[in-house]
Amino acid sequence: MAADRKEVYPIDTFKVTIGGPEGAGLFNSVGGIGSSIDPTGFDHVDGQGKPQIAKTPAKAHFSDVTLSRGLDKDKQLWDWHWACIDKGIEDQRKDLTIELLDTKGGTVVTWSLIQAWPSSYQAAGYDAAGGSVGTEMLAFSFERLERK
Repeated sequence: MAADRKEVYPIDTFKVTIGGPEGAGLFNSVGGIGSSIDPTGFDHVDGQGKPQIAKTPAKAHFSDVTLSRGLDKDKQLWDWHWACIDKGIEDQRKDLTIELLDTKGGTVVTWSLIQAWPSSYQAAGYDAAGGSVGTEMLAFSFERLERK
């Protein structure tokens, strides 16, 4: 009996939704979706009297997620980032959703960044002779990561 074939999807088609007007714009890359758990250890003695170290999970960490897009006249993302600098993040957190889409536009995987805020902003370096497109990149910190 043949094993069920798993379909693999290209990662060049995705949709980003931010909980507010900042969701406008086309993003050309997403990176850094991830989490890790710090292990902690404690000493104990096993049934034979030998010292052991038992590891258990401690604190979860979520990687900052980066979004990159072509520059245009829309400054809503910059304004959101600046508000975090100027006023603090207290009232600036929003949920951010990243959807991987199949070739027909259907959602394959959804990642939700809960209580996200733009922790870093960077405009790409420019070379007038290079003919490249201007881009801006934002890194988002957040409280929790969900995958659906």
